[in-house]
Amino acid sequence: MKRLAAKALLYIKNAKWVWVYVVVLVVLLPSVVLLANQQQQKNSYADTQVSIIDFGATPNDTTDDTAAIKNAIVVAKAQGKTVYVPAGKFMYTSFVLDGVQLLGEGDTSLFQAIDPLNATISLQGDKPSVKNMMIKIIATVRNGTNKHAFWVDHATNYEINHVTVDGAADSGIFSDGSSNGRITENVIKSTMADGIHTTNGAHDITIARNTVTNVGDDMISVVGYNDKGDCTVSAPYNILISYNNVSVQTAGRGISVVGGRDITITNNTVNRSAGAGFYFAAESGWKTCGDNNILVNNNTVDITNVTGLVDHPAVLVYADSPNQTIQNVLLEDNTISNTPNKPAFLIRSVSTNIALINNKISNTASGIGTSTTGNVYCEGNTFNSNADPVTSCGGTYNFSITGSSLPGEPAPSPTPVLTTIPVSSGPLVNNASCVFTNFPTSFVVGESKSIIFTVKNIGTSTWLPDILDGGVMNTKPYRLGTTNKIWKSSGDPARAKLVTNIAPGDSSNFVFPIKAPTTPGTYAAQWQMVQEGVAWFGAQCGPATVIVNSVPTATPTPTLTPTPTPTATPTPTPTATPTPTATPTPKPTATPTPTPAPTATPGDFASCVNTTIPTNFKVGESRSVSITMRNSGTTTWYPDSINPTNPHRLGAVNDNKIWLSSPRVYLTKSVVPGENYTFTFTMKAPTIAGSYLAQWQMVKEKIHWFGAKCGPAAVQVKS
Repeated sequence: MKRLAAKALLYIKNAKWVWVYVVVLVVLLPSVVLLANQQQQKNSYADTQVSIIDFGATPNDTTDDTAAIKNAIVVAKAQGKTVYVPAGKFMYTSFVLDGVQLLGEGDTSLFQAIDPLNATISLQGDKPSVKNMMIKIIATVRNGTNKHAFWVDHATNYEINHVTVDGAADSGIFSDGSSNGRITENVIKSTMADGIHTTNGAHDITIARNTVTNVGDDMISVVGYNDKGDCTVSAPYNILISYNNVSVQTAGRGISVVGGRDITITNNTVNRSAGAGFYFAAESGWKTCGDNNILVNNNTVDITNVTGLVDHPAVLVYADSPNQTIQNVLLEDNTISNTPNKPAFLIRSVSTNIALINNKISNTASGIGTSTTGNVYCEGNTFNSNADPVTSCGGTYNFSITGSSLPGEPAPSPTPVLTTIPVSSGPLVNNASCVFTNFPTSFVVGESKSIIFTVKNIGTSTWLPDILDGGVMNTKPYRLGTTNKIWKSSGDPARAKLVTNIAPGDSSNFVFPIKAPTTPGTYAAQWQMVQEGVAWFGAQCGPATVIVNSVPTATPTPTLTPTPTPTATPTPTPTATPTPTATPTPKPTATPTPTPAPTATPGDFASCVNTTIPTNFKVGESRSVSITMRNSGTTTWYPDSINPTNPHRLGAVNDNKIWLSSPRVYLTKSVVPGENYTFTFTMKAPTIAGSYLAQWQMVKEKIHWFGAKCGPAAVQVKS
């Protein structure tokens, strides 16, 4: 009996351990399975990808991860793998992606530039690609020396897809001599120059379903320079621009082709361009090629020429060079609207075989205008729902236009929409958008400038000034206002007044002087529309942060530190017993003080010596003006005759063509450091009254703008 009891007790003990084993197995099994799956995924991942984490990149800190990125690229290229960028912020400087794919997790995989002038990712070789990432570059000044976010440098079979580019000192994506590329479904914003730029013989490029907004120059551009004398080599060709949504810029055009051939522009939306919505041109000032075989159909262009800084219609076709023409262009089934002070289409100068068919035009000053002797054909176009009464299209449609031979692209799903006006369930009474301001982001204490704010009425009410018709005082006028009274140096420090009624859809320029505070620091400088006694409304305009510095940083030069010469220290006379009077005290004149020379800024630099540009013109008035610039740098300025590729010229700020047909004035000789040069030319005022920018600056073509701006920030053109 005792033996049976002992066996039973042993069985119970063993059974208890069995249950313990079962419980442990149930608890640990999911973790074991998970570890096994992770190991399997890791093995699979290791077969196709290398992670920048494995090479020392650390997310979400301030350390430079460039070395880890470069090492990952080297290994990936050697092993035929993709470089993987996990979620997190990684700090970087410029690097080359040579035939390697860079793959992230979307905008959560963020590369943030340490230096905006050292932040270019260069795509080279065959089949490089960047997908599912975000690039952030905090740039405040344009630099034209290839400081792009992406520089596609003669790469082949490349792809940039689902990438957000937030900022660049130059262009967002710069396709330079590349071929067989796809730039698709990207977001490009806040660049100092073009959003997407294609040049230097690039070909077979698809640019589709991208969103481009708030850039500093053309939103999408195709440009061919004739600097090599052979446009068959330098002009881009076979380009498809499809289903892109581009909106808002401080300067430039919506979509432009300035020297290209075999191009299709279809199903794009252009909204709130600074100049023309579409621009097809050959520019002698830039020595560009002409355009040929351009198909433009099913696009929407709404609200153009918003800054008033250039005299552009909604769609401009022209050539100002007798050696280059715009030919074989078909503009068909496009919708053009809301450019009330300009025509929808303007065909000028050396343009021929231009066809405009079934375009719908509304709320523009006129429908179609032509001033060319070339062949222009019009058919089926409507103006405000009526047949366009244009009589200047007397040509025939006897030419063939095919555009690009690349296959068509599908429409985006869902279609991205750029919202620049707040969405409301009902009509807006008071609303405003900030179109333009030249308010800088840095000053020297006490520095004075003339500032422009261009604000657009995007509501449904008309803005009324302080004085109504008949001299009646308005008790609730509309003004541009601020709560920060430290800037405006004349009149009411917190308000700028309207001078006329501003109807919905119209813009107003506010021009007034400002003066920086006398204490260094960081200040806000935002302005906003206000209806006095009612409410503030609309978008804020101006920089949120302005840095006021104590003094400009000067570069010391050795000549400013006098070195005594041997004769400056008198030799004591050989007196046996020196007395205090025997050693003369050197007089101040004994140490010669050199006359300080003007400090030269290294490289290209210029100072504004004088200008005769007046601050008032009559509409259409022509005046001979001059600007004297001083070469205050250390390099010689060379004219076109000596350096035809990168000559020095005087350029209109923002490439403003409102005063001259070409925004350049040429040197006639070399200008050495320290020398002054006077540019003399004729300016012709626009035909519409208003306030216009008239500043000029030195430029080294295709390299950079440099030096001081010269000329008034605002010129009043009066009727």
